[in-house]
Amino acid sequence: MKKLLFISLFFTHQAFSAFPLVKFSNLQGEFADQRGTAYADSAKYDIDKVKIAHKEIDVQFNKKEKHLVIRDPNTTVELGFDFSFLNVFKSLNFTGANLDSTTKKFGIAIDELNVFVAPSAYELHELLVTTDLTQVDDPGSGDTTVLDGFVLNGALAIKSLHIGKIDQDEFINFVIQENPDRKDEIIKLFPRNKMIPIIARNLKLKVDKGIIDGRVLLDSWINTNLYIGAEMKNLVRENKLQINLTKAKLGYFSIKKVILNSIRKLNIDTIHVNGQVITVDLGKVVARSSGKN
Repeated sequence: MKKLLFISLFFTHQAFSAFPLVKFSNLQGEFADQRGTAYADSAKYDIDKVKIAHKEIDVQFNKKEKHLVIRDPNTTVELGFDFSFLNVFKSLNFTGANLDSTTKKFGIAIDELNVFVAPSAYELHELLVTTDLTQVDDPGSGDTTVLDGFVLNGALAIKSLHIGKIDQDEFINFVIQENPDRKDEIIKLFPRNKMIPIIARNLKLKVDKGIIDGRVLLDSWINTNLYIGAEMKNLVRENKLQINLTKAKLGYFSIKKVILNSIRKLNIDTIHVNGQVITVDLGKVVARSSGKN
């Protein structure tokens, strides 16, 4: 007879004195319309003194009901799971995902991730997200979520991100508006009348106590490094993530307004831009689905 376990596991809402012990190997799946399915070669987790190991598992996750169901031929496990971090996506699929978490470290590596934010699609290769709190003496209240941990000491790396085609005339005009005293240099560096897809390569982003420092090479038509500086806060009570974009320089040129305008144009109802502050509402879709305002 199959076992049925109900375990509370909230990565964004619920706090832990330490990260849950979890390990998934070669996970692949998709998420759309607030539901998803996945398959993994194996999974192990140790939550609230419950230790479970699976081989060749099927996974189903439902954002509206906020639960995750893991099945192997002999065992069914249902986990309470908050998918608020998926609110910004219309759909996504991924292959070759490996997740490994200890009490002070959390990491997830994905071979390929395809994200759809209508009307655009983004293709990411070799994505790695890590959090390491082994050297953090006081992470805060003593109860730390994975998101809290990333804000305290996290890193993001992406081998390549296919952004798609951009309107180069519009892009150049915005860069000139932001750097009016360097118009001639901009026109010389960025030739017009082309529609070439942009590929971001070798993105490396580091977060240290909420301070973000990152760089990425914008390849093909631009072929120039973009440097990012920002401040990140996890607003737990409001269930929001706030990012204050303090720097965005493409080579010598500021493109902070260009990036903020691009985010506005995505027209995602869970992301708001006010000045240079980007706010991601992690609970908006969840609250709406439960009948709350």
